[in-house]
Amino acid sequence: MLVEKDLNKLIRILNINEIHKFKFEEDYKKIYSLDQMNSDINFQNLVYPYIRLNNHKNTTSRLDFIEKTNNKHLNNLETKLSLKSILYRLAKGDTLIMDGIDVFNQNVRIFSRALSNGLNAKVSSNLYYTFRDNTGINLHFDQHDVLAIQIHGQKKWHFVRNIIEDISKKNDHSIKPILDSNSVVIETILLEEGEFLFIPKGIWHYTETTAEKSSLHIAFGLTPPNIHDVLNEFIRQKIGKYGQTNVYGLDEKKYQSVVDELISKLNESVDEKFNSIEFSNFLKIYKNQYTNIELI
Repeated sequence: MLVEKDLNKLIRILNINEIHKFKFEEDYKKIYSLDQMNSDINFQNLVYPYIRLNNHKNTTSRLDFIEKTNNKHLNNLETKLSLKSILYRLAKGDTLIMDGIDVFNQNVRIFSRALSNGLNAKVSSNLYYTFRDNTGINLHFDQHDVLAIQIHGQKKWHFVRNIIEDISKKNDHSIKPILDSNSVVIETILLEEGEFLFIPKGIWHYTETTAEKSSLHIAFGLTPPNIHDVLNEFIRQKIGKYGQTNVYGLDEKKYQSVVDELISKLNESVDEKFNSIEFSNFLKIYKNQYTNIELI
């Protein structure tokens, strides 16, 4: 479902690390469809929190769409959802969210695994459905890269940046932009059926549906290994079982001795193994295409 040509295109886009709209050669209809979502909603068990509803005001509660009983205590514990309540909330402008759609749908699962294997990355998949002429979930940023595919209808993606000081990439300290103010600039991209959109982590955004059609898209969260992960794995392999020694009860001096011993063990292998050539070979074995490593 994900051919090599498509995968190479995606890797180039990931390395650029900028918002980018594009198409794959592969037919997007093989991944998912509106008919499939209708089937899932009508014939699968609707269970919270795998299926949720939300809006840009964050005012929807689980109690708004659970299957009500006469027992108030059970209502607070219940996870089975009411299809009638879901449809009502959708008509009010909420967005339907199905977390882990790859768990329930084979085609999405095949595509997710192809992404994971091709990028050597952790991949999640969430479905979003919103009626036409509505705002999606509230302004936010993600702490992982996102690959979105428009399955049905259209969706306007609004990307918001602070003009005065754009610190959106500093996720832990990012200042939430103030919409309708002179301190932000908004870039809008219209995503149509069959188009993909790559959004790097840490970029503030929100979405809207057009007046013509409702919108269905799937967002694949991409978490590739970073340099820290690669180095951790390399060190883990170098020090072997020693790295599994626990540190409970160690005082500050003993912690220092652990660090000294780690450095000593690494230095012991410098003459024989620990050098740039071996690390290069390790990277080839590690197979991290996401960071432009040439595999031989």
